[in-house]
Amino acid sequence: MVSESERWVDLEVRLAYQDRTIEQQAEALLEQGRRLEELEKRVAALMRRFEDGPREETGSGPGPE
Repeated sequence: MVSESERWVDLEVRLAYQDRTIEQQAEALLEQGRRLEELEKRVAALMRRFEDGPREETGSGPGPE
């Protein structure tokens, strides 16, 4: 039979593990949110480029012959 003291220790260990897991998940969620925002910005920029159509090159390279 497990003593009451051992049960408390077991519960405290479980609680500490769960707290650590929750903190890790919260950090991962925040990072994913940041990455999602960055990807949304990039997609929006690509959509603007697509909607604007092809741009004419005005560089100093060779032109059409």
